[in-house]
Amino acid sequence: MRVMTLILFAAAAICLAIGCTARDDNQPPPAVTPTNAAVPEGYADAPIDLQRPEPVRIAPADIEGWLQISPVRMNMRSMWVSSGLIVAFSAGRYNADFDAIEGNARNIERKAANYANMWEAVRTENRAIAEQARERQWEKSREHSQRLWAKCSYCHVESWSLETRGILQESIDGWLENGTAAERVPYSGLRLESPDAFLGIMLEMVAQLDRTMAGIERQDGDMVMRNTQAMDRIIGDQLDRWRAVELEARLIAEIAAKSDVLNIDRRYARMIRACNDCHATFVQDDREPLDPLPWKYR
Repeated sequence: MRVMTLILFAAAAICLAIGCTARDDNQPPPAVTPTNAAVPEGYADAPIDLQRPEPVRIAPADIEGWLQISPVRMNMRSMWVSSGLIVAFSAGRYNADFDAIEGNARNIERKAANYANMWEAVRTENRAIAEQARERQWEKSREHSQRLWAKCSYCHVESWSLETRGILQESIDGWLENGTAAERVPYSGLRLESPDAFLGIMLEMVAQLDRTMAGIERQDGDMVMRNTQAMDRIIGDQLDRWRAVELEARLIAEIAAKSDVLNIDRRYARMIRACNDCHATFVQDDREPLDPLPWKYR
């Protein structure tokens, strides 16, 4: 009996300690209002402050740095890193990270496809120029020459650094100071920075396109055909190089998606061969290209 009494007293004490109280289940629980979060009167109707925040001033040194960033070099370096990670994450059949392999291969595939698509668009317009000139449809040929010029310009906007496109520190300062890009701000001329061999074929294409357009104005079919064919050879070479990288990267991704690492090495070898051949052909100055890492298990 004494034991039972002690048990009842203990249960009562525990109940008091944790707040057990009798409550009708049909009654709503008591409202809890935080003591430190008083809601001001009319809060729900208070207007939202949409004032524009003060602009954050960019340090001149920071602007100078990102004006010089080359989108092409950034893409090349990203593909180089992804190549290395494909090798690193393929460390043995049972330790491979197939998601990482596939993701990095897709990164290379997307970037290569973007450049290949640009070249293919240029080739389409170039061949249309020749086709219309062959039919002596000079007005249509002229339209395609203008589209070809536009395709080249699109690539320049996407590929050149801001500094190459003539944007200066003073240009950005003027935009920030005036709050608009419509004010007169200084620009500089072009400062092309491509490797000499690659810049050479670009300047060659510019000259050939100029002669093509002159041939259209003169209605000189031989002149148009001669220069469009010369451009087609340059364009086709670049297109083939990028399509080869795109294809092998896509195949690596598809193999990785099947959790298969044994067949990646052959495709990887073909992919980096295309990269290295392009580097050997066009990067011939004093810069060292980041050639993709060779295939090997670690």
